[in-house]
Amino acid sequence: MSYLRAGLAGLWLVLAWSSALQPYLALGFFGRLMADSFLFATALFYVLPIIEGALKKHPDLPRIAAVDLLLGWTVIGWLWAYKTARSAPKVKAPPKPKPAVQAAPAAAPKPAVFVAPTNHLGPQVADRLQKARDLYVVGVYTEEEYAAQKASILGSAAS
Repeated sequence: MSYLRAGLAGLWLVLAWSSALQPYLALGFFGRLMADSFLFATALFYVLPIIEGALKKHPDLPRIAAVDLLLGWTVIGWLWAYKTARSAPKVKAPPKPKPAVQAAPAAAPKPAVFVAPTNHLGPQVADRLQKARDLYVVGVYTEEEYAAQKASILGSAAS
């Protein structure tokens, strides 16, 4: 759309300039209208970068206006102002918020506690085995008697 505006303003400027070259009385209504609008067309074309920047709400509009008004007559200044006005405004990304308080490091997981497998034979069998061991330690049972007593306790519990 901005190229269309620039093209139409340029066409108007050329037509107005060519009409202004003719003797004023020799021009018809349209020719006089174009000749009279030459001043308006040149002023409009000169401030076109400012208009473009204002339409785009460019954040650099004051700088565009200053370059266009002060250096627009150099053509290079006008082209720079027009190019800058047509460029997309650079939007600054909002700064990332800093955390107010540093989070404490995650606590290390607690080590797994070893749980001995449960005796599927029941507490009575464990008590009987403990009593047989105590009797073996005291010397009531010999090693063979203790082994036989243990086998009989475990054998009766398994069945």
